[in-house]
Amino acid sequence: GTAIGYIHNYVINQAKSLLMQGHNISETSRLLGFDFPHHFTRLFKRIAGLTPSEYLGKAPPVSPKGREAIRKAANTKAKLCLRVMLIITIFFVCLYIFCTFARIF
Repeated sequence: GTAIGYIHNYVINQAKSLLMQGHNISETSRLLGFDFPHHFTRLFKRIAGLTPSEYLGKAPPVSPKGREAIRKAANTKAKLCLRVMLIITIFFVCLYIFCTFARIF
């Protein structure tokens, strides 16, 4: 639904990827910009339906080769998401400039 909902889902998907790559919960929360791991855990539980620890307990073990494949896929996906976010940002900046310009005349 909402923009913040999409952002939360994206963050939690990134968190799942980081956890599967072998990062612990504290590292994952820090890498995703959370100041406090318990804030990350609360959001993870709200979005994923279980805590990061529970998620790791249910996730099948991943080999080092599998972790590297996950890392590469996550990097590719992150680059694509950043490009899309940049395009959307440019669109809204242009829209703002156009609306401001239209009011002047």
